[in-house]
Amino acid sequence: MATPYEVAYVPSVQSAPGQLLFVRDGTLMAQPFDDQRLELSGVAIPVAEGIGSFYNHAFFSVSANGVLIFRTDRIIP
Repeated sequence: MATPYEVAYVPSVQSAPGQLLFVRDGTLMAQPFDDQRLELSGVAIPVAEGIGSFYNHAFFSVSANGVLIFRTDRIIP
């Protein structure tokens, strides 16, 4: 995975594939991941835009049951 930020893995639920979450150009992306073959599959889809970051840490986290939190880089007046 070519990204300057960390990658998070969300385990599969029932028969659905697991997902890798990563940031690309400020957008949080999700892509199916086969944890048996250790390979990405399908295409990456955008989940949220404007994800904030600091050095090599993007401001998002996900739990094993799929709960996602993130912080954008936008300031709301």
